[in-house]
Amino acid sequence: RSDAVWRADLKVAGLGWVFSTTAYGTTSSVSHSAICENVSSPFIAECLAGRAAILDAASSGVDHFLLESDCQQLVGAINSRSVILEVHGVLADILISISSFSSFICRFIPRSSNVVADTLAKHCLNLYGQNIG
Repeated sequence: RSDAVWRADLKVAGLGWVFSTTAYGTTSSVSHSAICENVSSPFIAECLAGRAAILDAASSGVDHFLLESDCQQLVGAINSRSVILEVHGVLADILISISSFSSFICRFIPRSSNVVADTLAKHCLNLYGQNIG
């Protein structure tokens, strides 16, 4: 799952993503967060969070990947392989990276189901805001 929060005044996004893996009946989760500067919109922030999750999974050798996001526009763009000028480069990175998985699914989830990734993104952005203020 991935999520992002954006501060217009700083043009900064906090990104959060969570991996859950199940092996031998046991599920484990790993959480990640990051800051991205010079981000010009909330949609770009959401795309950056999705890309971060996908790149992280690809570099970890994950074979099957399910990306869940509460951003319908991102899910739609990935699933339709859309060209959206605002996020063209980020979407191109996503589409290239998902080819490394044996299977890839991207689906929308409600914000209420994405609390952990959202909390990670908000916490990361709050820490950034405290350190520059």
